[in-house]
Amino acid sequence: MGKQTDIDAIQALYAAWREAVQTGSIPGYLACLDDDIRMMAPGAADVYGIDNYAAFLEPVFDNASYRIEQRGPVHVEVMGDTAIARYDYIIHVTMTGDDIASEGALTDMVNDMRYFDTLRRQEDGGWKAYTHIWNDNP
Repeated sequence: MGKQTDIDAIQALYAAWREAVQTGSIPGYLACLDDDIRMMAPGAADVYGIDNYAAFLEPVFDNASYRIEQRGPVHVEVMGDTAIARYDYIIHVTMTGDDIASEGALTDMVNDMRYFDTLRRQEDGGWKAYTHIWNDNP
């Protein structure tokens, strides 16, 4: 695969990930993550592994819906079987239930965030997020 093919595949992954968030699809969201995913949310303990991430997502999607406002492109750099992605989103949250109990979940109604992820090439040649990190956009 060429570098541009990899970048295109990663851009498609992020499009699918955004769609999963906006439709509240936990299976769709998890399909974008490496089995050994590590989520590093501000002010919360890290979440390790896809099963723990799935447990984190249940109350997140049970109690809120999300709309993503993308602020510019997802910037991708590929280095062999590893890639990095840097992007800015404004996440609009509409509460549909009780408070979200997952530590690290976005709970403000509008969240202006910047993200930095690492991705790993999978055995099938595709890409999945391996580390997912964000903080407030100043």
